[in-house]
Amino acid sequence: MDRLVHHGEVASFRELCARVLTSETRYLVLDLDRTIHLGRDLGQDLGWELCAYQGYGREHFERFEDRQQSGKFLLDWDHPQKTARYLARSLKIWAYPGAYYGLWGKAAARIDWLRRRGFRHFIADPIRAAQRVPQLTLLRHLQTTSEEVLRELAQHIWHRHEPDQVIDREDLAWVRAQWPQIEVVLTSASPKPTVEVAGEALRVDHVHYSTLDQINSGEAKIHRLRELCDRVGGPDVEIVGISDTSRGEDHCWAQYFTCVVDINSPTPFPAIVSCNSPLREVHSATLLTKHERNRRAAGDTGYVDARRAKLTAPQTRRELSPRRLGAPFRLATGSSEHTRKRPGPDHRRHRIPLGNAPRNISQPAPRIGLGHRRTARDARARDWEPRRHGSIRRHTARRRPNRCAAHREPFSYVDVDVRRARRDMVDSPLSYGGARRSAMWGFGGV
Repeated sequence: MDRLVHHGEVASFRELCARVLTSETRYLVLDLDRTIHLGRDLGQDLGWELCAYQGYGREHFERFEDRQQSGKFLLDWDHPQKTARYLARSLKIWAYPGAYYGLWGKAAARIDWLRRRGFRHFIADPIRAAQRVPQLTLLRHLQTTSEEVLRELAQHIWHRHEPDQVIDREDLAWVRAQWPQIEVVLTSASPKPTVEVAGEALRVDHVHYSTLDQINSGEAKIHRLRELCDRVGGPDVEIVGISDTSRGEDHCWAQYFTCVVDINSPTPFPAIVSCNSPLREVHSATLLTKHERNRRAAGDTGYVDARRAKLTAPQTRRELSPRRLGAPFRLATGSSEHTRKRPGPDHRRHRIPLGNAPRNISQPAPRIGLGHRRTARDARARDWEPRRHGSIRRHTARRRPNRCAAHREPFSYVDVDVRRARRDMVDSPLSYGGARRSAMWGFGGV
């Protein structure tokens, strides 16, 4: 990666495109939910809208639909019986999915011990795993009504949230006029009616949406893009992706696109990618909605939306050049000559290059001071937790979870057969030191 730029507050989407798009750009990939609009999940709003439509009935729903602003609960206390029927129907469909996602999605994102428990339970990120339950519930619920009704409800939602739009049709028309070779792709995990209505309103070239067979999120978006261009991820195809990256579900774009941009994001794109990634630039920006731009043009000093309180980001432009980016990345890839001091009685002589530090237990531990043998032995004992000898799996050792350097979250446990490790002695975490080391760690004889 060559550039890391934080633009701060940008006047418009067109100005941002002028900074990130080039004459070589082939595809412009846009996320939908919380990207086109500030803080609006249009697919989720369609589920709330359908519950109200079915609970109150078409005639009663159309009578006061214009009063709905939040896109969630629609309560009419003048008709308590219909309101009770609407709430009962909604709870029957969404009580369990809502509680499930509230526990493993919302609560796990704020409570560290619950998030660690979620990694052990799902063997994956608990937030992304928990999203599947409400997503599948929504897709099944949408099959209970006709496609015409769904498109009508999706259009109502689109027009109601127009003041919150960050990107509109005129902006994309300007992009096509400046760079005619660019194809605009709108990809989202939302259902088909929502994405198709948004695509028609924005006049994009391609739309990708979720179905019951395939949830279009994460790596699935990359698979759909490969249907358009099989060279996605190659350095010869310049692809620019723009997303809010909420919950980190679009972070994988950095492994396949040449340039990624997060707008109004609480979780920006990572700046560290694999060596095979074609990524060259990472941008971050704050874009104003139509309503905010109108208030600013009218001279209102408090034009910033209250929902931006969670998006704590500096307002000044910051850019890291290749020279400033080079030092930390050389340290991460092991090509740096910088060293760090280690505590010990003779720390001035014993310095460990960061690039040569052992990454797992299969590599010999460096000698640090006078107590390096005891330190290395204690570290190995902490990293490996042997099973009890009376257990059926007494020859299996359980590797304690490592922590991801980027996200600081534990991975799942990994079970290793000690007998196979001692027999093979090739690329095994237990091969270091041979059988004598295995006995020293407390695994016992075999």
